[in-house]
Amino acid sequence: MWGLSQQPLWVRVLAGAMWLAGLFMLWFVCLLGFAFSGGAVMPGAWVYPLVGAAAGLFTVAFFMQRWRAWTAGAAAAVALAAMGLAGWSEWQARQEAAYLRISAAEPEMHTYQPRPNNPRLARLDSPAALQLGAEHLPRMDGATALYPLYAAFTAAVWPGAAPEVLDERVQVNKTSVAYERLFKREADIAFVAGPSKAQRASAQAAGLDLHLTPIGREAFVFYVAADNPVRQLSSAQIRDIYTGKIRDWSEVGGRAGPIIAFQRPEGSGSQSMLQKIMGETPLMPALTHHVVQGMGGVVQQTRDYTNYPGAIGYSFRVFVTRMLQPGGIRLLAVDGIAPTPASIGDGSYPYATEFYAATLGPPQGEAQRFIDWIRSEQGQTLVERTGYVRLPVN
Repeated sequence: MWGLSQQPLWVRVLAGAMWLAGLFMLWFVCLLGFAFSGGAVMPGAWVYPLVGAAAGLFTVAFFMQRWRAWTAGAAAAVALAAMGLAGWSEWQARQEAAYLRISAAEPEMHTYQPRPNNPRLARLDSPAALQLGAEHLPRMDGATALYPLYAAFTAAVWPGAAPEVLDERVQVNKTSVAYERLFKREADIAFVAGPSKAQRASAQAAGLDLHLTPIGREAFVFYVAADNPVRQLSSAQIRDIYTGKIRDWSEVGGRAGPIIAFQRPEGSGSQSMLQKIMGETPLMPALTHHVVQGMGGVVQQTRDYTNYPGAIGYSFRVFVTRMLQPGGIRLLAVDGIAPTPASIGDGSYPYATEFYAATLGPPQGEAQRFIDWIRSEQGQTLVERTGYVRLPVN
């Protein structure tokens, strides 16, 4: 051993024991780091095994005179590989961070809580014609994009309800969860986009009468990076992009470059809408990535839209333009029609759609009075002031 060959035996034994103890401790730390960083499916996690391997090879070189030269060289090579991988992972992370991301989880939903004086909510010019007590407050849930709207409805009709009652009975858990809670009778009204085939089938299998009351109109929109020269797509081109038939922007009048077509998680309102557009045509597999969760668990998730030069994504108009207001993106016209309030209202925009107050069976009692009020002039005023397109009032 370097520098120890002339030392007493006990010194050499003690030094060797301390070295090996340190090595085993390092290996244990590397094992934990590898596991908590996601394990084999996460490239950056492999830095830890490489560091452990380099330390092990260096230990062999330290103790073994015979193999010292090549093991020391191997240790140096592995250490350099670990440094290179760590640098590459950091570079990738910085590159990703430079691009805008759009995620359904991004808006600060607590800022839209149903309080009468909340400045983030649309308000009426006079008190609501329907005023109900907290004992008549239905359990509500709904889509992220619709929370500012049904929070405004609630603040207008139940201005005196205690905050803790509102927080308990007016929730926002995204479209898929809102449907699940409605089907389990954990919610009385779900404010949602139209159900997917799977959600309809789930209701039918459970013997439930899913009743959808239209309460407003909205546009399902496609967007790209603002510097993308493509201004519009046809419905056929959109379907071909999401089947993988069209893969390059030059095929739709843009600059040459791959189309990066992002999707949304299964069961979300926007994914259900895309599936309706596609009809019986199968979607190509969604872009996914592995995400590290607590205690080192790794799940595969649908990737959030990232504003790469060749990216295309989709959502609902108000969610993107009012709730997120991301900048750096542009909404596309479809079949030559831009998604404006006028084209949504008259139905000329191809992907104009209604959204609903969903109940099990036709609404009854106070829920019916509430939904009737939503469809009244005052309710539709809040629909419009929140950014959606109102329905005609009978």
